[in-house]
Amino acid sequence: MRCVEGDQTLGSLTPCATSDGKTIVLPWRKHHEEIARLVGAAFAGTEKTAPERPCSWCVGPKFATIGDPARDRMVSFCMTLHLSVKGPKSTILSVRDGNCIAAVAIVQKLKRVPPPKTFMDGVRIFGTVASLLARRRMPRGATALQKRGDIIDQEFHKLHTAASVGPHIYLAIIATAPAQQGKGYGGALLRAINRVADSEGLPAYLETGENNRSLYEHFGYEVVGQTQLDGGHRSDEEGEWPPCPLLGMLRQPVKSASASSLVETTSEGNA
Repeated sequence: MRCVEGDQTLGSLTPCATSDGKTIVLPWRKHHEEIARLVGAAFAGTEKTAPERPCSWCVGPKFATIGDPARDRMVSFCMTLHLSVKGPKSTILSVRDGNCIAAVAIVQKLKRVPPPKTFMDGVRIFGTVASLLARRRMPRGATALQKRGDIIDQEFHKLHTAASVGPHIYLAIIATAPAQQGKGYGGALLRAINRVADSEGLPAYLETGENNRSLYEHFGYEVVGQTQLDGGHRSDEEGEWPPCPLLGMLRQPVKSASASSLVETTSEGNA
């Protein structure tokens, strides 16, 4: 499959991603609400599972209490907006536990680093916000959260651009449902993505918070850039904002089939 402008799904490479019998491809249109709920729950964190730190920075100190329903709604809103842009132009890899989706990965095959936001991205966001308003599911404080989300997107784009990578596989999001973490589902998705990258001879790139660094290093990713969401100097009505490191990580393709088999992992992160 050629990597062409506008063709951001994995397309004919998905059989390689699903060849282990564990990972499957989900149609975005049919499962987008279930995917958004899973990602929101994973990134919000629980008393037993760690939150995604950049997402915590986005919702702010006012919603810092893990398990607070208001926090969960804000994180869900944040990820629903983000996924409304990424989901329709991505391949959704997943692992199931029985009838439930246990983990998902939002993956793209890119010719080059895309612009941070396009006209169609704006249209999708507007449509999502309008739908939430119509259903009275828009949380209070959402306007400020959108602005902070834009800051994160800008910093991610800077990292992506600075990586100076040509055609590549881009792992936009990976998340495991809180109740399913620690069972190897995230590892199954990462192995599937690495198989795709190796089969096409492409590097794989992602952004993450510092707390997930060791997980990705375990699967062959190396830090190629670092920045920080610096809220340490900022204080507003929501309180003091701690700084949040962001990493850009890259994995080079493995050529030989024998070398491409990855070490099994027993640890999971939200990514």
